[in-house]
Amino acid sequence: MRRREEIAVFGINNTYLDFDLDVWIACDPQWHDEYSPIPGDFDKWHWDQSICERYDYKYIEGRWGDGISTDKNYIHYGHSSGYQALGLAAHYGHEEI
Repeated sequence: MRRREEIAVFGINNTYLDFDLDVWIACDPQWHDEYSPIPGDFDKWHWDQSICERYDYKYIEGRWGDGISTDKNYIHYGHSSGYQALGLAAHYGHEEI
């Protein structure tokens, strides 16, 4: 973790340019055509296997569903990178977000 042991910094899209991150995700596949691959020593995630293979990101399945997924095998899409980052934070075990 970047700041203190109990705090992790999650980022989306271009936030890696402004902050030292621990975890990052960008949900829009078209965004990756413009900006990927993303440099940096932090966990990089996506729900599209082809994007993960192309840019060496970690894969997590994405599904449509209500609320934040409590199943660590997938995240809910939620129509935004921020929503998906919240799902990842829950999967990393953070109870206060």
